[in-house]
Amino acid sequence: MIALHCILFYILVAPALAITSPQYDLPPLPYPHDALEPHLDAETMLIHHDRHHRAYTNNLNAALAKIDSEGALKDEGEMTVEALLNRLALEEAGDVERARWWGHESIRRDIRNNGGGYVNHKIYFANLAPNPISEHRQPSPGSSFSVAINTQYDTVANLTQLFTNAALSVFGSGWVFLCYVPDTNEVDIIVTKDQDVPQFAPGYEGRNMTVVLALDIWEHAYYLKYRNHRKDYINAWWQVVNWTDVERRFDDGVGVKSIPWGRDEL
Repeated sequence: MIALHCILFYILVAPALAITSPQYDLPPLPYPHDALEPHLDAETMLIHHDRHHRAYTNNLNAALAKIDSEGALKDEGEMTVEALLNRLALEEAGDVERARWWGHESIRRDIRNNGGGYVNHKIYFANLAPNPISEHRQPSPGSSFSVAINTQYDTVANLTQLFTNAALSVFGSGWVFLCYVPDTNEVDIIVTKDQDVPQFAPGYEGRNMTVVLALDIWEHAYYLKYRNHRKDYINAWWQVVNWTDVERRFDDGVGVKSIPWGRDEL
């Protein structure tokens, strides 16, 4: 009878206890597709969010389903896309050995590309708000974010100019991030290629940081309206940045220094 119970356990119960990979939903757009007009047009927002971001989400889920979840959980302690991207960045930098639980190299590549696409776009869309919303138009003068920016960059205007210059310098596709880096207590402008998160940038491999602002430099973000005029797109993007969201992310980053991207819902 005991043997029969053991057999039934492994047939009926054990599969339910198996560790499965997380699956992510496409985050809803926080505003209508046309809410950022005339700066960012409705057609671009529809294609950018509903098609590109959805594709990154679906492809990430497909890649996650192929890795050894038990091995990943044992090594990393959690199975979030952020933790896996951080592990990949450390492996690429040579700081840790390549984990066997990735399986085929193509799975690592797919998680790096699509995981980055999922995370980066999640922040990009949340960073924006319809214009005009007066309380979102500029950083609050007395906020901890403004104090940090004025200390490091003298003025917000200097920061935005340096950030714009960094975006214009990107050859091909990539991202520009503003990140709070706890081990230096500074807010850094970080440029990456393709869909890489900041932890893949030289000098930042695997470091804890909180992305407070993200700018997509891929042509799919602007080409329908701005064609090859990237600077016009960047100038328009500044008009719909939700500084309230940026300040909240900064405050969370300062308060949650041990988590790479701040809270999971960011």
